[in-house]
Amino acid sequence: MKRLVIIFFLFSFSSCISQSNIDSGYLGVSKNILHNLLKPICGTLVVDTGTVSGYLLSWAQESTIFYDSATHNTKIYFTAGRDSLATTAYVERLWLTTTSDFISYSTPIPVLGMGLNGTTPANRRINSSFVCKIGNTYYCLALNGYSTIGFEGNVYGYTSTDGINWVDHGIKINKSTAWSYALSGFGNTGVCTDEFNKPVVIGGKYQAFEDVWNGSAWVIFRATADSLMGNWTLTDSLATLNTSGIPLGGGCAIYKNGKYYAFSFTNILPSKLGFAYSSDFINWTVKEFPYLDNSCNPYTTGPTAQIADEFLSQINGKVYQTAEYTNGNPPYPSQIRIWTYSATFQDMLEQLF
Repeated sequence: MKRLVIIFFLFSFSSCISQSNIDSGYLGVSKNILHNLLKPICGTLVVDTGTVSGYLLSWAQESTIFYDSATHNTKIYFTAGRDSLATTAYVERLWLTTTSDFISYSTPIPVLGMGLNGTTPANRRINSSFVCKIGNTYYCLALNGYSTIGFEGNVYGYTSTDGINWVDHGIKINKSTAWSYALSGFGNTGVCTDEFNKPVVIGGKYQAFEDVWNGSAWVIFRATADSLMGNWTLTDSLATLNTSGIPLGGGCAIYKNGKYYAFSFTNILPSKLGFAYSSDFINWTVKEFPYLDNSCNPYTTGPTAQIADEFLSQINGKVYQTAEYTNGNPPYPSQIRIWTYSATFQDMLEQLF
């Protein structure tokens, strides 16, 4: 997730956020630590910066991974796109790569955005995406460009019957009406799912993490809706989902055995990945921070380094995590990589608690 022109604002904002309880950290004490469970430590390459289908895959980020029983393969959706190194044109689209063995991956193809495959209008961007499948229908929630760099900043909804061609359902999270006062725009949407990336309904509601740009800083909210393609509203500011006063955002949320687990990243550079848990999706305890940092970043380990947008899913008895590395500067070279825990999500939790 690109975090532009915000690094200085966040330091002043974070000082007023309460410190959450950190259960154990990178070098903390627990039964085990997530840092040691996910292998290999630097991940393995899935998508690399390069020219594909006439577009430069800079800003390859915000991946969603799940097994698709209809096609008997694993789908990895992500957002990326730019005309070329010589232009700053934002042509971000939703892309798809698939794998049957987690060794080789298909050539990425663009499937949604900028008028492609059902998107209207032609200048609508797709970024900060979440994708899932329920029954025979694929669902996507995605941002129409960051308001921090001059774009609309609302979240739109889309459905598909084949994962390639989509139907536009309009605005689903509206910055003017989703909260008690108008907001400047949004970032990542992370719908709460089970370990197989199936959205869960708790108390009659879907729930999600929503990154919010409040005009000076990124903060994290809880959003709820009656249906995935319904109108989402923000219900709670998640002040405890932070470490040392710095918000964790863009989270992957998984519900299991009556508890919520968040896999999130810091909203300042250099970004790092954190792991937290909650009994109500509102009050969070950070269990481990960081569990992955920029030690393996191929572009830089300096102040603009990013590892972000982690997403976890159990596939064929193993847990897979995707995330991307980038250097945080134009032209945003990036790599999406994958990490593996060779047992179930339940077993992973038993190792961590």
